[in-house]
Amino acid sequence: MKALSSPLLSSLVGGLIYLATTAVLMIRGYIPPPPPAPPAQAGGEVHDPNVPPATLDPKNPPPSWSYFNPDVEYLVKELKDQKLGLTSKEKDLKELEARILAERLELSAITQQVARLRQEIEDSILKMKEDEQLNLKRLAKSYAAMEPAGSSKILLELEPDMAAKILYLMKDDVVAGVLDAMSKVGNEGVKRAAELTRRLRLMQSTAKK
Repeated sequence: MKALSSPLLSSLVGGLIYLATTAVLMIRGYIPPPPPAPPAQAGGEVHDPNVPPATLDPKNPPPSWSYFNPDVEYLVKELKDQKLGLTSKEKDLKELEARILAERLELSAITQQVARLRQEIEDSILKMKEDEQLNLKRLAKSYAAMEPAGSSKILLELEPDMAAKILYLMKDDVVAGVLDAMSKVGNEGVKRAAELTRRLRLMQSTAKK
């Protein structure tokens, strides 16, 4: 007993027991004790509170699409709303493009119509001027063949512009006789002869330019 009470001997005996126990466990294999069973719930089912019920059955794992994340769902909703907004804007742009194209075609048709009408008016004015020129030449020839007194009475009844054009197409000696006869009709004849003389001078000066 005194020998066992020695510290050195006690240490040696303890080391031998530790080595022997370790050798036995390594030879036989260490089997850890089973974990304590979780408390039973109503209905006889046992669930681990740290594991979702859907993952308890290894033969029926939860589907991947059953995963729910509020942030992801919010982003998905935002993307859907943006897509709907872009689709609506694209539709509006297409409608605007179609309307602009229709208005452009209508404007082009109106422009062509205006150009055609303008050309018709110019052609009509040109034709009218040609016809008027021919008519004035015929009248000048007819009045020149008449007596100056008769021609002057007719020219007094015409518009000053028309009368001046007719006199402009006559020969100078014929015009002088007509204006002389017109001035003898009276005060009105004198004024008309003076007016026609002024117009003839303007027409001759313009023609020379």
